[in-house]
Amino acid sequence: MAASQRTNRSTAPSWGWTVTLVSVATFMVILDLTVVNVALPEIQKSFHSRLTDLEWVVNTYALLVAGLLLLAGSTADRVGRRLVFLVGMVVFTIGSLLSALASSTILLIAFRGLQGAGAALLFATALGILGNLFSGQERARALGVWGVAVGAGLACGPLVGGLLTQVFGWPAIFLVNLPIGVAVTVLTLWQMPESKDPKARRIDKLGAVTLAVALVALIYALVEGNTLGWDSPPVLGGFLLAVVAGTAFIGVERRPEPMADLSLLRDARFRAASVGVFGQGLVIGAMLFYLIRFLQQGLGDSPLSAGLEVLPMTVTAMGAAIVGARLAPRMRIELVISGSLLLMAGGAALMLLIGLCNGWYWLLPGLVFAGMGWGAINPASAHGALASAPPNQTGMASGFVNTARQVGIAAGLGGLGAFFEMQVRITSLAGLASLPLAARTKISLAAAQSGLPQALLEASSSDRHRVALAVRSALLSGLHAVLLAAAVGALVVAVLILATARQGGQPQAG
Repeated sequence: MAASQRTNRSTAPSWGWTVTLVSVATFMVILDLTVVNVALPEIQKSFHSRLTDLEWVVNTYALLVAGLLLLAGSTADRVGRRLVFLVGMVVFTIGSLLSALASSTILLIAFRGLQGAGAALLFATALGILGNLFSGQERARALGVWGVAVGAGLACGPLVGGLLTQVFGWPAIFLVNLPIGVAVTVLTLWQMPESKDPKARRIDKLGAVTLAVALVALIYALVEGNTLGWDSPPVLGGFLLAVVAGTAFIGVERRPEPMADLSLLRDARFRAASVGVFGQGLVIGAMLFYLIRFLQQGLGDSPLSAGLEVLPMTVTAMGAAIVGARLAPRMRIELVISGSLLLMAGGAALMLLIGLCNGWYWLLPGLVFAGMGWGAINPASAHGALASAPPNQTGMASGFVNTARQVGIAAGLGGLGAFFEMQVRITSLAGLASLPLAARTKISLAAAQSGLPQALLEASSSDRHRVALAVRSALLSGLHAVLLAAAVGALVVAVLILATARQGGQPQAG
């Protein structure tokens, strides 16, 4: 690797600090992707939110990360990775403070977007910093530490979210970021060396705009389809705009010096990393969202209990990230990633054993299998992205892969959320057959959009026991629909990766 592409080894005392700071920042970004799930029912109570509002609380964060990652990565290569990292930490910390102070769902969604913008800058620079500072075994060890940070963020999110929400209230899940953000900012100024690419490509503004428009239009149509109607002009317009903007983005990126060099997809490792993390986000984002919702509203668990009950999956994910970091340099990336997706598919299928009467522990086998696949895919995809890209494109490569993950999360919540709402409506309507049609329709709509508490408010006092049982059964049916779709989706992506593993360019030296 050329000396201009890497920090001089005379800065060796700061290497450990750099890996630590990048890993802590990554931990915070991942934590805030998962920590909010356990707090959503309490947020819903505070603001009387619809289900689609809650999806936007999660999706706005994921969308801003996805929409800005590539732009942030190319900008960091040009103006300095440490500078962009610092700006990201400041924006993320301010967004966290404002989210905690939000007085309505709309404001919370907006401030989550600000958080997501900061997270994009942090996430985009993380692998670029490590990729340019280390090579060979040193890079593998650095990515191992980074993978542990990702796993720790996954493991701690639901538990930390449940504990803080139950003891201090939901704003605490955002306030916890403030002291960490300040400390990382100060230490970054003191200890992290700057790095940039002196031959960095131009900043692709048109590519950034077309990608952002395509993503927002697609996720808007998926999230709002059930509420507005799949044949409504806004939803159809959203899908059409997504296609047009997506096509324009591909055309723009074929020009010289693109924001996303699509030729990287010719490398089987890079293709597997990109498609694999898309599948990971598609499955895990929706699975966590609706599983925790069912545990709290279907089984009546507290936020802390729900966090503890999904802990086997998140802790297993952290352990699998450590193992995955060791396997990635030694095995074909395509095999590690497809195997991880098969584990996730099996885990989602095993979770179908859960019922209203058999207890959450029936989830354990599925949680463990899904956690293994979830955790192992992260270091493997990071290694695949960095190993398949030339040194001056590490920021772009890592940004592309991480964008694919966030797009998967947003699309999974929107698309699988449609399955959930549809199934809840159908099942609750059938379960309340003895009630008048108008009452059944009103209750089923409330159950699908706002959950059990709002459905009970729509029922008369004499019908509430019957309504509670029917809605809990409907929530279980909706969860089963999401889990089945997630299992099939992960399986399809795994097969696709294996089927195309031998196509494309030969592996390059990592």
